[in-house]
Amino acid sequence: MALTRKKFLLAKIEATEGTDSSPVGGSNAIQISSLEITPIEADNVQAGAFQGFIGNITRGTIVANKRVSVSFDVELAGSGTAGTVPAYDPLLKACGLSVTTVANTSNTYAPVSSSFDSATLYCFYDGTRHVITGARGTVSFNYTAGQFAVMSFQFTGVYNDPDSTALSGTFTVANQAAALEVNDTNMTTSTFFGETSQRIESFDFALNNNLI
Repeated sequence: MALTRKKFLLAKIEATEGTDSSPVGGSNAIQISSLEITPIEADNVQAGAFQGFIGNITRGTIVANKRVSVSFDVELAGSGTAGTVPAYDPLLKACGLSVTTVANTSNTYAPVSSSFDSATLYCFYDGTRHVITGARGTVSFNYTAGQFAVMSFQFTGVYNDPDSTALSGTFTVANQAAALEVNDTNMTTSTFFGETSQRIESFDFALNNNLI
């Protein structure tokens, strides 16, 4: 029986789409929760060519378009150092966002319309490693007063045979500060289209990327 709390995630942007970027535990680890993985999804394709006679002969069916889907949550917090991108930066980039960094000040994410990044995800599930290459996804954000702010990710990528390869390096999370409660102390200002006078109890925002 799998121990469901022994789940780890590594993520690293790919230099070439679909080519394993080999994330490692010491520098590409991300603290997550609610990890759910569908190890393989596929389409069954059956040849439909005419046979030249009346009758029915069972023709071979192939398994095509093999892929993996995975979903998980990340508690929203910065890296802990102003101007340093957080550990989950590759996830946001693989969801169609880019980052503008101001040294020692901030990181600002915004959607892109071209040159989309892809990532390699290593999902470790109690001794089994699922390697997902060419992964791209979508993300939604939830802010609710009295709770942690959370990002919910969904990714789809290329299927690779699961294996029992051990985690490379220790699972050490860097540049991911502890999450803070959504309240009027930790979030003092909310700005929408230049307006800053709102009082907000909850806020949801989703990119709604279509994963194909």
